[in-house]
Amino acid sequence: MFKAVCYLHETLDPYHASTAITGLVSLAQANKITLEFRELPSCEYEQDQAAVVQLDLSHRGRPGLCRRVAIDLFDRSDYVVMGALSRSDVYWKRSFHPPDIAALPGGLGTRIRPFGLNYATRTLQSTAAIAVRAIPILLRSCAPLQKGGPRRFRGVLRDRFHEWKTFFQLPIQDFYEWPPAAEVEPVVFFQPRLWDASEAGPDSIAEVNRTRLELVLALKRAFGSRFHGGLVPTPYARKYHPELITTAPHRRQEYIAYSKRRLVTVCTRGLHHSMPFKVAEALASSKVILTEPLRNQLSQPLLSDEHWLEFRNPDECVAQCAMLLRDTARAKRMRESTWQYYQAHVRPDAHMLGVISESLS
Repeated sequence: MFKAVCYLHETLDPYHASTAITGLVSLAQANKITLEFRELPSCEYEQDQAAVVQLDLSHRGRPGLCRRVAIDLFDRSDYVVMGALSRSDVYWKRSFHPPDIAALPGGLGTRIRPFGLNYATRTLQSTAAIAVRAIPILLRSCAPLQKGGPRRFRGVLRDRFHEWKTFFQLPIQDFYEWPPAAEVEPVVFFQPRLWDASEAGPDSIAEVNRTRLELVLALKRAFGSRFHGGLVPTPYARKYHPELITTAPHRRQEYIAYSKRRLVTVCTRGLHHSMPFKVAEALASSKVILTEPLRNQLSQPLLSDEHWLEFRNPDECVAQCAMLLRDTARAKRMRESTWQYYQAHVRPDAHMLGVISESLS
């Protein structure tokens, strides 16, 4: 049996780490691994590792087989946490772009493998496990801040509890799932967010927003009532494009319930060319996926024309959507393929079992 030790620390981002933690807890519940949570040693703590999950992995039947593992869930492919990488035998990276990995010094890139898709979810068991183990670590980490005065202590504690509250409010894993036999409405769904320049770091906001705007306009013109979606009503979108604001639900729980019942979903690249969480969510609900070209490498490839269809401009996107709305047999085959991919490579327990097995191979 596999054994996993998962290290928690005060700045861990539970939103990005939720799939990994949920998968580990699910495997432990199924008696496929033994799982222990520990506090990350202070000598290994780095301020910039909020989206890195660190593990010690071993196999009880092979005492000498142990691996230090890091799972990097950052959006950027050109960024790694060097301390975590140097200490790890295997470093799994969500945004795995081979040219960026090859550019790392000293052969460190040979330790890095593509993690695959990520999204934000939990189970009741992972919620309970984190509530019991993470909150005491959070309280201990904040205790030294009392020296800076009660106002600072309360402020930091409030911010960190807010981050964990986000985890506790995530949709349950089963809520995302909608198998291919379940009924869907034959419409196209696309509901992107526009980014303000202050939110996206070094990425080109003009490029990201332009593509999303052009697609919303083209899909609304082409499909009318058969297009559902529009812009998420952020202050930026309300100010500059109020006429394109969605009328569909946009808060997380209602959005997932609504979107999973639409046949075709359109995805664009995430910030820094990352794979957006929406791709994993679409696979979990066995949707037919249309997306811009996928730049980053996955642990298991998504196959064009089987798991997804590609477009390079709005006209191609409209043509592909129209074809899928007509060709119900093809859409049905694609839904079955996306569901199989989800079950094998995206569902948290299957995903993390693959990570553990390959790390120890």
